[in-house]
Amino acid sequence: MQFSTPSLGRLVQPYGHSSPMGITWTFMGASEAYTMFFGYAEVTAGVLLAFRRTQTLGGFVAFGVMLNVFMMNMCYDIPVKTYYFHLLLFAFFIFMQDWKRLFAVFFSKATITARSFPAYFKDQRFIIAAFVLKIVILGHFLYASSGDTIEKSEIRGSSVPKPPMYGVYEIQYHKKNKDSIPMLVTNDILWRRIIFQRKNFFSVYRMNSTSTWLAMKLNTVAKTMEVKNRRDTTDIYNFKYTLKDNILTLNGTHLGDTLYIKVKQYDLKKIKLINRDFSWINEYPYNR
Repeated sequence: MQFSTPSLGRLVQPYGHSSPMGITWTFMGASEAYTMFFGYAEVTAGVLLAFRRTQTLGGFVAFGVMLNVFMMNMCYDIPVKTYYFHLLLFAFFIFMQDWKRLFAVFFSKATITARSFPAYFKDQRFIIAAFVLKIVILGHFLYASSGDTIEKSEIRGSSVPKPPMYGVYEIQYHKKNKDSIPMLVTNDILWRRIIFQRKNFFSVYRMNSTSTWLAMKLNTVAKTMEVKNRRDTTDIYNFKYTLKDNILTLNGTHLGDTLYIKVKQYDLKKIKLINRDFSWINEYPYNR
């Protein structure tokens, strides 16, 4: 859930306007399989660290995973750099607890015997109780993390039903008080495109590529739409809309002015990033 599928706004944003962190989130979110692999690697490291017999391997796996995360944070200006540096040091410390044996395996002919792990308690009942307690604690964290993920997926996951008129719409014609407004890229406040992606929200992109999220109340029966600026409750648009053959028309009012806006739905199948299928064999590099 940390790296969800790139939003429609991100997909139409000019590449050069992306922040380094934004590029990372887009790169990771573009492949669900890769993000799952990355997540399972972190979980595997955590499980291995929970038991003494596998803690050295857990430290090794954790160090490799955290080194990659730390370098991404450093090189792509992502926060929590210090936090992940601490995790990296912890993993290295745990891994190096067994450095003499590891060194001997690769660089010495000395015979290496298996490590012994004496029990913490002499009483077998305490040993069983400690093991059960460890499983309960691990299960609690797993349940809490899974529950949080499931809750978030119900709100913004890929399985969430798409809102009506889902998609990207490019504005073709704009009229205010019966006067046509030229679609000039130098007009910074003029709408360039609108996006419907989240329920009850309306996203506007202007000619200067800045964007604004507006609250929206949509009545699909009466074909009405109320759009409100969340920071200014007096800034309200009231529209009657029609959608036919990928053409959306908006007739309404805004602060006493009458508006007529005609927009065309963009074909999302043209976006290569979300439509490129997996290929085992590439005869030629597909680099676009």
